[in-house]
Amino acid sequence: MGSMTDGAQAHSSDSESLHALTNALHSLELASRRQYDMLAALFSHSPAAIAVQRLEDGALVDVNACWEQLTGYSWDEATRNTCVSLGFWPDLASCNAALDAVQAGATGVEIHFKTAQGQALLLQWRGSRMAIAGEDHVLVYLTDITAQRVAQEAVAHSEWALQQAVDALQGQLELFEHTEGLAQAGHWTVPQGQVRPRWSKGLYRLARIPETEDLGADVLLPDIHPEDALTYRAAREAMDGRLLEFRWKRRDQKVRWVRGRMHRFFRKDGSYVDYGVVQDFTEEARAKQVLQHKLDVIQRLTSRLPEMVFQFE
Repeated sequence: MGSMTDGAQAHSSDSESLHALTNALHSLELASRRQYDMLAALFSHSPAAIAVQRLEDGALVDVNACWEQLTGYSWDEATRNTCVSLGFWPDLASCNAALDAVQAGATGVEIHFKTAQGQALLLQWRGSRMAIAGEDHVLVYLTDITAQRVAQEAVAHSEWALQQAVDALQGQLELFEHTEGLAQAGHWTVPQGQVRPRWSKGLYRLARIPETEDLGADVLLPDIHPEDALTYRAAREAMDGRLLEFRWKRRDQKVRWVRGRMHRFFRKDGSYVDYGVVQDFTEEARAKQVLQHKLDVIQRLTSRLPEMVFQFE
């Protein structure tokens, strides 16, 4: 009786162990199935174009829907080809070199690719090694960066064009400044809604005023000769571009002869800017005065000789 009891207990214990083992295996299968389903879902429904290829020969063993959409090749077409035969790489060595570069820290390798429909794309290729059933494979991610590169090139071209325009404008400004210096000229501007003028470097030089000085409204007027102030004020109010000449006392107390024009320029948006251009012609005015003085002397002399007729033009 004792032996039969011991045998029954042993059989019961084995049954329980087998049942526990069966449950454990079933749980493991369920976990493995869940993990496989999750990985399959991630692979199949991923928004990234993913492919799996053998490391040895580059043969494609699986691709997802996004990869098919990007390349234009179906799963059947892909799995009958290699990464070389589809045109991703010129040879397998180039593919392996890209894989080494990515594993060494590169964010990706840019490749030119033509889809099944003949569309040229610029792709970023990334790959990582993985083992499937004891065989080395490469998990490949493809990103279409064609539009991004076009946008980058457009931005780069715009920046280049802007820099060219800035350089050209800077060159024109320097040329204008040299021209003002040579011609002893200068200019000022007053945009609509402002009262303080903006002077050019040439005008600062003519006035003998430091460029750092804060200028008030119509700073020229107080230093204009009283006999010329009324003419200047009328031209300033009219802003019609009339030519005027006036005497102007500089900071060094020297009186200079200046000619200029003032005009109002209307922009396309309806706003306007007032500007004036002035030129120091003191030497010219003095030369005219000297010449006029000589002519007056000659006229006085010749007026005493009625038998001689002089004509001056």
